[in-house]
Amino acid sequence: MRVYRDINDSVLNKEYEIITRKGTFVTKIVADEKLVVDMPYIGKGKQSTNSEGWLRDNKYYFNELYKLHPEYFSDANIKNLNNGWAIVNDAVFRRHFPQYDIVGLKGKPLVHHHIGGGGQAMAIPQPLHPGSGGIHNIEKQIGIWGKDQGNAERLQVFIK
Repeated sequence: MRVYRDINDSVLNKEYEIITRKGTFVTKIVADEKLVVDMPYIGKGKQSTNSEGWLRDNKYYFNELYKLHPEYFSDANIKNLNNGWAIVNDAVFRRHFPQYDIVGLKGKPLVHHHIGGGGQAMAIPQPLHPGSGGIHNIEKQIGIWGKDQGNAERLQVFIK
């Protein structure tokens, strides 16, 4: 992951307390590279983008992940994907990603999270991603937040 460059592995692989309104969860925040999807750059200030200009689109993310790894999706989640419904942290998904086999996260919707606010996204259970706060606070604390901004700025020059 681009935003992990120059960050010590011991920092990335540590378990952190992620505090949200829905509870406190102890888990690693390091992205599993099997979940990473490169999101397209649309342009800063454009609709359906994050603050750096990368596409913010849950459906796009999960469609791309399904193309790469259909084995992560149960029949129920394939149906959800085809109908535009939320993908769920179910037993099939947790078999591949046991880091999400945590009370309070099982059976919860999965959302895409822009790692460090940048252009690479990963799936995480919604309770870890309350919009602001949650996993974002830990990413800011360990110094990965905003590290992809230089790439966004270089791409922005091509947007008219």
